[in-house]
Amino acid sequence: MTAPLAKASGQSRSRSEKAAAEREIELDEARDGLLRRAMEADRLLLAVMQCSLSLIGFGFTIYQIFSDAAARTGLARPSPLARLVGLTLLILGLILLSGGLWGRLSIKQDHDARWTRLGLDAGDISHSPVANSPVLVVGGLLFLVAALALAAILFRVADGATLVPWGSGAPRL
Repeated sequence: MTAPLAKASGQSRSRSEKAAAEREIELDEARDGLLRRAMEADRLLLAVMQCSLSLIGFGFTIYQIFSDAAARTGLARPSPLARLVGLTLLILGLILLSGGLWGRLSIKQDHDARWTRLGLDAGDISHSPVANSPVLVVGGLLFLVAALALAAILFRVADGATLVPWGSGAPRL
């Protein structure tokens, strides 16, 4: 009678070990899938940042080139068209960058929710590439620099004036 009991307990132990091993494999696959998705989101944000940096850089450069040309020729103000084109490119770059950052942050929130739902260790979240993404930090810094460039064009800080709005007829300093 003890032999069947030993055999039954051995089978249940092996079943529980198999279930635990299968659960561990499922968790590893889920963790790997989430990390892959986070890395894909970082690559996408890098591509968005490249495009927005080009737009922001061209916008500011176009404005600055025409401002310098106007100053050299003795004109009081740079061409309004150059200012408009520069502002348009810069604003398009900011819109593109903010959309990319928003998408990346929403993926981060979804990633954290799935991570918790799977029952993974909370300490693992802080070490995941989603939580500590340097791409996200650099994107935020790029947004700040672009916003400062936009303010420099709008308030003519780059021309030497101090916070004079674009449309005002105030004399330049």
